Amino acid sequence: MVRWLIAFLTLSAVCVSAQTTLATDLFDPTEMNKGFLEKCIVQELNKRKKIELNDNTTLKKVASDFQESFQSRHFYSPKRYQARIDKEIRMKGNDKLNYKGTLIVSAISSVDAVNYNEKKFHYHRGDTYSKLHLFYGERTKLNQVEENVIPLHTYASMAQSIVDNNLSGFNKKMMKSSAYKDIGLSVSLDYKTLYRSKIPQIKVVVILGGSQIALLQDLTN
Repeated sequence: MVRWLIAFLTLSAVCVSAQTTLATDLFDPTEMNKGFLEKCIVQELNKRKKIELNDNTTLKKVASDFQESFQSRHFYSPKRYQARIDKEIRMKGNDKLNYKGTLIVSAISSVDAVNYNEKKFHYHRGDTYSKLHLFYGERTKLNQVEENVIPLHTYASMAQSIVDNNLSGFNKKMMKSSAYKDIGLSVSLDYKTLYRSKIPQIKVVVILGGSQIALLQDLTN
C-alpha cells in the first residue's frame, strides 16, 4: 500500500511538471505558475527597455527572501517597504549579498490579479460561475450572472499589467535606466485579498543590479 502511494504521488508530480504553461493561458491567481509569470515579466520588461536585463540568480534570491519576510504584509504602501528593503541592502552591502555589481536597488508594487477595469464591483461567495466570486455592479441577483464576472488575465496580460505599473509609477525612471543590467524578481499572491470584497492583489518585488558609474553616465545624458 505504501509503495503504491509513493508511486502514485511520484507519477502525479511528473504529470504536473510536464504540463506546459503558455502566455495565452488564463492566469488563475489561486493556481499561479510563479516561475512562468516571473519569466513573462522579465520578457515584457525587456521589450521596453534600452538594454536587455539578465536574469540573475543572486538577485532573485534577494527578491525571494524579502518577499518571504513580507509575506503577511499588504503592499498598499510600496514606497515604505521599498525604503526598508533599500536600507537593508545598503546595510548588508553587495559583498554579503554576493553580487558583483556596484549598485542594487528595489522596486515594490501591488497589482490587481484580475482584469479589473475600476468599475463598481461586489463579492458573492455562493455563485457557481467563477472561482473568485467577483462581479461588476451592485450586489443584486440581476448582476450575479456569468457576463458580469470580473475576467481573469492571461499570463501575458498579467505580465503587461505588472510592467505597466512599474513603468508608470514612482519607479519609472529607475526601471527605464540603462544603468541596470541584472534583475531578480519574486511574485506572490496577497492571500488576505482573496475571497472577500476586495480585488485580489499580486505582490511584486523587483531587485535591479548594475553599475554606479553607468548610473552617473545615465543621469548626465
